[in-house]
Amino acid sequence: MKIGDAVKFIGFKEYRKPYSYIDVGIIVEEYSWEILGEKRYDVMWPNGKIGLGLFEETLEVISESR
Repeated sequence: MKIGDAVKFIGFKEYRKPYSYIDVGIIVEEYSWEILGEKRYDVMWPNGKIGLGLFEETLEVISESR
């Protein structure tokens, strides 16, 4: 995943439920936390809100930016 990729929110594996709608957002920021060995992402959603610090495993890339 990288800035500019289109993603959808899928949630954590153990809590996933089928969603009746799919909002597609764009990754606008990436954080790499070397100490914890994880990445987090900020995603801008269609309503203009920004999801902050989303875990990589809660997002699914549906279209990669070039």
